[in-house]
Amino acid sequence: MNEERRSHLADIVSHGDIHIVKLLSELDLNTAPFFKKMVKEELIAKGKKKVIIDFSECKYLDSYALGVLMSLDKHFKLSGGIMVLCNLDSNLKRIFNLTLLNTILSIRENLNDALQALGAF
Repeated sequence: MNEERRSHLADIVSHGDIHIVKLLSELDLNTAPFFKKMVKEELIAKGKKKVIIDFSECKYLDSYALGVLMSLDKHFKLSGGIMVLCNLDSNLKRIFNLTLLNTILSIRENLNDALQALGAF
């Protein structure tokens, strides 16, 4: 059974033991703190280990948001979990490449690839 939670920033949908967080807006200095709080309360605090952040609806992020993503990735890794990003458009891919975060964060081309990386298939 799939469990869904929704906020103005993101939808969270469960796919077995994998939780998909679909961003619904840009991630920046104004929205990223709320996004971080939501992920920590809804997933990290509840012991969820496999998380996908889907950027298909997010077309912009700033340096503050990059810091939030790094922090969340660290929290998941410290708890034995994994966070995978997917559906980055060409501009977002460029940001991750320029900052070399593509070498630190797990990034997959699309949702199916991300699900496969987490053992869904």
